[in-house]
Amino acid sequence: MTTITERNILDAANDLVDEGIKVTNKSVRDRLGGGSYQTINPVLKTWSNTRADRLTAPDAVRARLIECADDIWTIAKKHAAQEFSHSRAEYQNIINELQELNDTQESEVGKLGETRQALTEALTVAEGQINDIKQSTEREMKTKTDELSDLRVKIDDLHEGHAKKIESLYSRIAGLEGELGACSSQRDILTLKAGQLESDLL
Repeated sequence: MTTITERNILDAANDLVDEGIKVTNKSVRDRLGGGSYQTINPVLKTWSNTRADRLTAPDAVRARLIECADDIWTIAKKHAAQEFSHSRAEYQNIINELQELNDTQESEVGKLGETRQALTEALTVAEGQINDIKQSTEREMKTKTDELSDLRVKIDDLHEGHAKKIESLYSRIAGLEGELGACSSQRDILTLKAGQLESDLL
């Protein structure tokens, strides 16, 4: 079994950096094809610290980086403030529109309530009028019914009275016809007697 040396570990770490692969105990061990973590880990720690020391930027560069960071932060804050102001204006517009819509709906609901109240009152009045008309019609119908009943009674009475009068007239006519017959017979007798008297006188 090949012994893993510090040089092997450092070469593997540098190769990984050149290839853009993250340097870890596992990635180094995979590159080496084996090895103990107890061997690899201390070497990588030393390599990492040394690399960090080499990568420490000069004060001027660090100052410039801080300036750039401050500039970026200032620009970001300004942009964020503008975005916040713009968003706030948009949100305020939306709130105003919703408030107007709510006011309009409340107004419409109020109008509907007034209309409903007016219709309810009109319905109550109409029901009262219909009730009055119904009662008046019922009273009139009763009056007419009573009048009709009275007329029927009167008509029946008239029929009965006329029937009696007609019967009386028929009786009177019969009596007159009898009297007329008697008168006719008497006239005949008188005519006969007058003829006899006239013969006796001659």
